[in-house]
Amino acid sequence: QERPDTACPLESAADLTNLLATRGYDRTRRPPCTNGTLQGPTLVEVQLYLAKVNTIDQKKGTATVNGYFRSWWNDPGLKFDCPAKDSVCPSELSFQGDDASKLWKPDLYFDNLVEKIGASGFASLFQVDCNGNVWSSEQVLLKVKFPLYLGALPYDEHIAEIVVASYSLDTSQIRLVPRGGSLGDGASGKGIVAPQLTSVFWAFPSDMKEDPSEGFDTPG
Repeated sequence: QERPDTACPLESAADLTNLLATRGYDRTRRPPCTNGTLQGPTLVEVQLYLAKVNTIDQKKGTATVNGYFRSWWNDPGLKFDCPAKDSVCPSELSFQGDDASKLWKPDLYFDNLVEKIGASGFASLFQVDCNGNVWSSEQVLLKVKFPLYLGALPYDEHIAEIVVASYSLDTSQIRLVPRGGSLGDGASGKGIVAPQLTSVFWAFPSDMKEDPSEGFDTPG
């Protein structure tokens, strides 16, 4: 009796890259909107996992934070045959280094950025599943500018926003929403998530979850 063929159609990011070359995939062409056409904007979800607030400069109105900037979108051009549930074949492929540069990515930037501090060894991940869902995550160290109103000292409260935007695409071509959020005016989804943060100088929100020790999240 012959042994069944257990070879996977795609086993690595390189396999998908080769498949895309046969399809004529164009990384400069943005994915369609949710109705499958280019008549509407591409939807991209964004979120910052805030690992630490490094410094807050009251004189300059800046904050330096580090964490992981994440984004999600769907690109139908990246779909491949999903393996069976009991298969050992991968349903998700991870891209490293230059391989990810061969795929479309939203050109996102931080609008109120003062400085994006680079460091060797910063982690990054770019993952694609068989349904064309893409997840990108990169470790970041950011210094951002925000207004400080000190008139209510010593009982003052401040909101340090981190504003994300697209560099070259307007809202007719791309729409950014917080993770799990919805289009339209008002706050929704989770724009920033964080573990429990403590400081001898600053009080962080404690009423955003039933158990403050678990950290907090803020809508986008």
